[in-house]
Amino acid sequence: MRMFIALFLALLPSHAMAECDNPEELLLLAYPEAIQSSDGYFLSGDYTQRISPEDVACKVWPYKPELTLMAVTLLEAEPKDEGQVRGDVEVIVVDSRTREPLARRREKGMAYGDAIQFAGVELDTARYDVRPGVRAFGLVTQQYGSSKPNPYSERSLWLYAYSAGRIVRVLDGLVIGRLNGENDGNCTGETTEISRTVGIASAEHEGHRDLTVDEIKIYSLSKPTSDDCPSIEVSRKTRQLTLRLGAGRYRSSVDPEEDR
Repeated sequence: MRMFIALFLALLPSHAMAECDNPEELLLLAYPEAIQSSDGYFLSGDYTQRISPEDVACKVWPYKPELTLMAVTLLEAEPKDEGQVRGDVEVIVVDSRTREPLARRREKGMAYGDAIQFAGVELDTARYDVRPGVRAFGLVTQQYGSSKPNPYSERSLWLYAYSAGRIVRVLDGLVIGRLNGENDGNCTGETTEISRTVGIASAEHEGHRDLTVDEIKIYSLSKPTSDDCPSIEVSRKTRQLTLRLGAGRYRSSVDPEEDR
């Protein structure tokens, strides 16, 4: 049995193997000008930026396994102001076999952090078939607040299409998860949590399918007991939104806190 598995793996095409096991190799090919040290990779520019391999999101694209997707966080190496960090995120499409970058897109300022800190990125390869023959891939950015009396966290989805050697952004930072609240620093308080799931509709505008957004909004209260801090759900609301393409992008300016 073990020999069969070994033979099976050996017969797989190289791009079907785990290209992301060695992010350092991919980073060296993507940033040959970077200076490597024990603290990561450093790039010069308007200001010196640092790349930490552990902060790189990397995934073979199931839709096209000959391509590997990368999202690289580039943070300010030496921030001038305490608690304030500049930073970008670069989205890169890589040839899975040669590991050479095929296309890249730098999102300036996406990794900025101050009172709300940037917490990293993830790749989302769900079936975002935005038009016939074109499947977008997702980038999820994460942020959080460090205030205990005012907890805050947020996740946003950005969608990109890759064609003709170019990466095109088609959805700008739709909030897919948010938690915020207020408490006394111990337990007593309230929280509002919003979660969203994005799907593909059958209707089309400007040659692109609409996006459906299923939203759940939960309001909870917490109060200490003798040995615990239970959270009690007070209300739950649901709704479905539709995002249509306009001027080349889907409208994403939907306020999750709006009254309804």
